Amino acid sequence: GYHLIRDGELGLAMINLSPKFLSPGRYAFLSPFNHFLGVVKISDKLITLSNIQIVIINQSELGLSIRNGETILLDPGRYILIAPHVFVKSTPANAQYIELGTYRRITVPVGFVAVAFDIGKQIIIRPEDTESGPFETNSPTFLFDKNTGFQSVQLQVRELDELKVNTRDGITITAKGLITYRIHDPRTAFMTVQDIHGAVKRAAEAMLTSLFLNAAIDEIAPPVPQKPTEEDLINLKSTNDTENFNQHIRDAFLHEFSHKVNQWDIELQDLNIEKLEFDNSVKDLLRKRAQARVETATSLANMRSQTEIAIQEADRSK
Repeated sequence: GYHLIRDGELGLAMINLSPKFLSPGRYAFLSPFNHFLGVVKISDKLITLSNIQIVIINQSELGLSIRNGETILLDPGRYILIAPHVFVKSTPANAQYIELGTYRRITVPVGFVAVAFDIGKQIIIRPEDTESGPFETNSPTFLFDKNTGFQSVQLQVRELDELKVNTRDGITITAKGLITYRIHDPRTAFMTVQDIHGAVKRAAEAMLTSLFLNAAIDEIAPPVPQKPTEEDLINLKSTNDTENFNQHIRDAFLHEFSHKVNQWDIELQDLNIEKLEFDNSVKDLLRKRAQARVETATSLANMRSQTEIAIQEADRSK
């Protein structure tokens, strides 16, 4: 039969069992050894005929191909590959992670590190390690998880799980907070603890639990001083028990937890306690002690005022 190949098209045929690409024109296939297979657009990214591939790699792309088990990268352009050289796929040229067979290529963005393993040994790849070119390896034992392998070393804000703790005085405390920290030395941090962010979160929750567990009732709701000083008089009216206890826990946490994470080369920035609630019995005690402080402060202020008036009258009568 006759077959028409139009401009912009390419014909595919087998002539005497050999692959043949047909340019635009009209063709007749009369021999039983000649077969017309079809028509494709000449602009198609991949054209395959028998053991031949015509591949187009666009700008900003990178082609991945294999020849005898070896990975070969293809820059933008048009290629004719003949088996055993086989095209596999194309990928963005700026892809942070490229994988084909045993070949791995990693580019680490600023503010991150790549955590990988090879022969059971952990490898930390920093942005400065890939400034002059991507990290590349063909090691068959190289392991990298593209979903979790890139770890941020920028300022971290981690939300802690809600904690419900019974103190040594039998008070139930419900709390929730955020910690802020920065990884100072990624190599030390990730070499010391593989899941560093998970470890920091778990350790922070354990530290807070311990602080709440050992909190005494007088730390949560301080009693009124029996013999208030001048400073007590100033503070009695402005004291907020919940805020004071919040600050007490925060200060203790920052002091103790900083020492712990410093061993991992992590710099603790802050703890923000977003939620701090007590059971009803403590709420009643807080109200009563707050009222007692106000009454004491008012009484002391009145006594002081009366004393000053008496002194002034005594001075005038001299």
